[in-house]
Amino acid sequence: MADRDESARAFYDGLASGYDAIYDDWWQAAREHARVIDAVLTNEGIARDARLLDCACGIGTQAIPLAQSGYRVTGTDISASAIERAAREASARGVELELAVADMRELGDAVLDRFDAVIACDNAIPHLLDDRDLDAALSAVSTVLLPGGLFLASVRDYDRLRARHATGVVPVLRTRAEGREIVGQAWEWHDDGERLRIHLFVLRERAGGWRTEMHTTWYRALTRDALTRALERARFDEIHWIPPEQSGYYQPIVTAHRQA
Repeated sequence: MADRDESARAFYDGLASGYDAIYDDWWQAAREHARVIDAVLTNEGIARDARLLDCACGIGTQAIPLAQSGYRVTGTDISASAIERAAREASARGVELELAVADMRELGDAVLDRFDAVIACDNAIPHLLDDRDLDAALSAVSTVLLPGGLFLASVRDYDRLRARHATGVVPVLRTRAEGREIVGQAWEWHDDGERLRIHLFVLRERAGGWRTEMHTTWYRALTRDALTRALERARFDEIHWIPPEQSGYYQPIVTAHRQA
C-alpha cells in the first residue's frame, strides 16, 4: 500500500470503466447536470453555440450532454482512460466533441483554441492540493479564456464538511441487471485539517460472489474564501457563489469572469 499511486490521474484511470456505479442512472444524471449548468451559463450571458472547454471532463458527464445541447465543446482530462471512455460514450450517442488528455495546470500548452467559457465540475478543483498548483491551474484557465470569458466550477461544501469533520459518504445499495452493487466512501482527514484522503469503494455481486474495488486519492478541503482569493489572484472578477438550493445542482457552484 505504501507504494500505491494515489494521484488524481491514477484514481480516475482506475475508476473510468466503472464510474457510472456512483449514480442510479449515469446518463439521466448527466443530462440533469447539463440542464443546470446550461441554465447558469445562459444566466451569465453564454450562448448555446458558444465555444466551451470542460477541463475536467472525466467520462463526459457534463461535456457530452452540453455538446448535445448545441455548445461547441472541447473536453480535456488528466486521465487517458477517462477520455477514452468519454469518446466511446459520445460516439454511442452520436455526439461530436473534441477530446484530449491534458493536465489542468498546463491547459495553455495543450489547448490551442480560446473559449467563451471553461467549466470544471464534480469537485475537480480540490485535487489541486496547495496554492501553487491551484494558482497554476486558474492561470492556465485564464489563458485559454477569451477576455470577459466565464469560468464555472462546482466543489463540495467544505466549509460545512470541515466543521462537521465528515468521515465519508454513506454506502448505497443498487440493483443492476448484472447483480447488486454497493458504493460508498471513507474519508481520512490529515492532521492539518486541510487535506483528506478518500477511499471510494465499489462492491459488485457477480455470478453469486462479490468483487471489491477500492480507489484512493487526496483532496484539499477548499473553502469558499480560499477559492475566491485564488480566483482574485488569477485576475478573475465578478465572482459569485450559487448554493444548491438556488441552482438545483448537488454542489455549490462558483462563477467568475476573466478580466477584459
